[in-house]
Amino acid sequence: MERILGQKSYEFVKEIVMLPAELENLVTLGFRAERDCILFKNVDYFGIGILDSDFGKTAYEDFENHIHIDNNSLDVIDEFEYLKVGLEFAKRIYAKLDSLFRNQFRIIVSYSETIYENEEINTYGGCVVRFYMIRSSCDDKYRVDDLDKYEDEGVLVIE
Repeated sequence: MERILGQKSYEFVKEIVMLPAELENLVTLGFRAERDCILFKNVDYFGIGILDSDFGKTAYEDFENHIHIDNNSLDVIDEFEYLKVGLEFAKRIYAKLDSLFRNQFRIIVSYSETIYENEEINTYGGCVVRFYMIRSSCDDKYRVDDLDKYEDEGVLVIE
């Protein structure tokens, strides 16, 4: 992610981006606690059965609390706009979670640009923001230690 932000000379910590209404609404409405999990308040979830381990709870949050920014943004000319919105959304989620809960959370922003091969789209670009509560008993299975291994996409972790 540092490479991508550096190439665009974009300092997301200093920038403020207006969020599309759907994303702004997610942040404003906040979160709910359900079965020892923290989830977006106004998102419908499907029942997954028994959540009897920290690993299962983390996996549930990680799956349910992921938002595709490109599905919630207005038409853009440059895919980098998705990343700008995603980074702003992540900052706001982090601030809201931090103000409401004592737990620590991990917010992950992943971004990729559309990749073409022989004038055909090989991979569609986009931006995804997800979060989950950090649980020490399974953090080694969820922590992203080597962000440099992502060559075709940028990944940013906020804790």
